[in-house]
Amino acid sequence: MTPTSTIYISLDYLIKISGGDTAFQKELIGIYLCESQIDLQKSKTYLEQADWNRLAKMVHKMKSSTRMFCYDFVEELLIEVEYLLLNIHRADLANTIAKVDALLQMVEQVRTQLQQVEILD
Repeated sequence: MTPTSTIYISLDYLIKISGGDTAFQKELIGIYLCESQIDLQKSKTYLEQADWNRLAKMVHKMKSSTRMFCYDFVEELLIEVEYLLLNIHRADLANTIAKVDALLQMVEQVRTQLQQVEILD
């Protein structure tokens, strides 16, 4: 990671809920990395197909799993994108698609940053 890269992850909540259990922390990170890869692939497919309903459901799912590892601004974007997708008939389509693209890139960065985390036993 370069010094100017945005930091998306915070392990504060993970450390709190794990009670310092590093094996549990590693397990949760591993589960997130596996599931988020599938979620990203599905989200990209739904975006390409303009399947706004399924994409909104996927963003909603990502919201609950991503909040464990991320700063509030990531969750705020997830909430905004979910709202835009659920109200696509009233939203600016180009803006919504741009926000979805930004969100998917952000989740990819979260995954990259989590892959670089070293939890010491």
